[in-house]
Amino acid sequence: MSESRGSFDFLDTPGWDTWVWYAYDRQAVMRDYTASYLLAWIPLCLLDLVEAGNEANPVQCLSWADELLFEAQL
Repeated sequence: MSESRGSFDFLDTPGWDTWVWYAYDRQAVMRDYTASYLLAWIPLCLLDLVEAGNEANPVQCLSWADELLFEAQL
C-alpha cells in the first residue's frame, strides 16, 4: 500500500518485526466465516504512515486496537 510507504505488504500485513499477538476466532467459523486478528506494535515514528495506510485501505481490514475494544463494549 503506497500510502503507508511499505508499513503493510500487499496483503495488508504489517512487518513481521512488529507482531505482538495473533488469534484465530473459532466461533466465527461456527458462524460460517473466518476471522483472525494480528496485533502489531507501531513505533511512534511510523504512526502517521500507518494511519495513512489505514485510512486508504479499501477493504477496511485494519483497525486500531482501542477502537475494537470500544466497539466490543457497546
